[in-house]
Amino acid sequence: MISNNSWNLFNFRSELIQNISKQNKVYLFCNKDKYSKSLLFNTNIKIIDSNFKKNYFNIFRDLYLLLKILFLVIIHRPKYILSYTLKPNLYSLIITFFIKVKVIINVTGLGSIYLKKNIINNLIIKINKSLFKKAYFIFFQNENDRIDICNHDKYLLNISGIIPGSGINLQKFNYSTLLKEHKNYIFIGRIIKDKGIIELLNSIKKIKKKIEINFQIIGNIDQFNPSNIDYKSFGLWRDLKIFDYFEHQDNVYNFIKNSQCLILPSYREGCSRVIMEAMAIGRPVIATNVPGCNNLIKDGINGFLVEPKNTNSLYEAIVKFNNLSYEEKLKMGKNGRKIIEDSFGVSLVVDKYLNKMK
Repeated sequence: MISNNSWNLFNFRSELIQNISKQNKVYLFCNKDKYSKSLLFNTNIKIIDSNFKKNYFNIFRDLYLLLKILFLVIIHRPKYILSYTLKPNLYSLIITFFIKVKVIINVTGLGSIYLKKNIINNLIIKINKSLFKKAYFIFFQNENDRIDICNHDKYLLNISGIIPGSGINLQKFNYSTLLKEHKNYIFIGRIIKDKGIIELLNSIKKIKKKIEINFQIIGNIDQFNPSNIDYKSFGLWRDLKIFDYFEHQDNVYNFIKNSQCLILPSYREGCSRVIMEAMAIGRPVIATNVPGCNNLIKDGINGFLVEPKNTNSLYEAIVKFNNLSYEEKLKMGKNGRKIIEDSFGVSLVVDKYLNKMK
């Protein structure tokens, strides 16, 4: 299993790793850090340090990583490679040119490369589509991503399918009744433009002039992301003291539990994990009407959908939600929990993988 960090595997793939490792040896190629030891569920699991640099391109480092993976595949002769996110997926598929191995990739989202159209990004997209044909199977997290990549290619359509994101552990993210004293509106995610943070900050500034609402922003600045926001610019927003700021949190359960609404004005997602977590806990969500969000949020049922890159649309939705009665907000939260229980439990993800690995 190849991922650009062990936090990703620990938070999103733990149940899958545990299930596969019951009867198989599993090698995790990821960064060794404070999360690594938590992945050693049994003696069948081994961790190999990858030293991945997320969103960092260096031809010599990337070539070294590719050769390292190739060497490990030759040594261990795995039956399957499972990979996640752009770089690990590319490495895994290139390996198939040199050695026969079944590669199952998970397209966790199309990201900035697909949002920003330019010559380099278009070239990467074309290379991606060509390499994808080397996969044994491709899991997409929403139908729009699958359509955009496969583009009516029958072969790619035949070797691909939809998976409900990383799935939610319904016991870990158990339902918690929304209380009237829960006042916070929260954003959880990387502080980058593609998450809609600029539209959110502008909406907060506008709302604070008229209504007393408490906002919380939780997440780190991703300085290596193509849509990054520099520390100085974000610092100026923090100086306005119109929201409470917290850096990345390993456990967001209590933040969500103590809120009345999650806000995610992202430009595009795979299948937003934080939205699924909020829905599981029973909190309504205000999100953009884009792939990865609109497959989870039903407008007026478990939250509101707004236009992407539109501050006024986001502002109006927050005000509209704020004006709802407690009973209406409570019902929205319950509706969201039901959707997760029916269609987005982690057992569904595990079963889809195990079925492909028989």
